[in-house]
Amino acid sequence: MRQMARVARSTLPVAALAALTLTLSACDSPMGPIAGGKLQGPPAVWPDDWAFSAEVENVFLETDPADPYSVTLWGVAVGSVFFIAADEPESNWVKKIAQDPTVVLSVAGNLYPAYAEIATDQTELNMVLAAYRDKYDLELDGESFIERGGLVFRLSPR
Repeated sequence: MRQMARVARSTLPVAALAALTLTLSACDSPMGPIAGGKLQGPPAVWPDDWAFSAEVENVFLETDPADPYSVTLWGVAVGSVFFIAADEPESNWVKKIAQDPTVVLSVAGNLYPAYAEIATDQTELNMVLAAYRDKYDLELDGESFIERGGLVFRLSPR
């Protein structure tokens, strides 16, 4: 009986790991910090007003149409424009946008084909920072992530 209990305990972590691996490999969307592949969902028309996105904490972004790579991000709307930001400009998804700005944004399960462009206008960047502060209850003491080398991407419909 003890032998069976030892075998069960020793195979349980292996079985759990196998189940997790199978689950992750069957899923195209990213899961938390784990990148995914091609996003799934209905294509949607680019909205004139992104107000509905204020209630959506996480969005998904797919880059690299030739070999889809998707990540989970925070995103904000400023008027009719949607923005995403990268605290680390060396992230894989940022490098992929530098090679090809064609992306797909997923908000609330709907897919919005887009182009990503680095935002550089200081007035616009200040509005984006304020939107991130408001939406995610951030307290930005000292330098902002932009001042530390982060990037903001403006998304536009394609």
